[in-house]
Amino acid sequence: MSMLHFEMFAGTELGALSTDTLPFRRRGDLIDPTPYLDAALLLKGATQGEIRGDADPTRFANVA
Repeated sequence: MSMLHFEMFAGTELGALSTDTLPFRRRGDLIDPTPYLDAALLLKGATQGEIRGDADPTRFANVA
């Protein structure tokens, strides 16, 4: 069995990604990557403009 681990940071802080801050010992701008990963599955037919890094992933989250 394998596991892939993602960590995403908002980029609002600078410095090392690992810190002494509990509970995760990560910088304060750690974000949940789940909406981005879920949206990526639905972007197959998207245009290049829709795939920009600043695109809102929730826009694609509830596409039937």
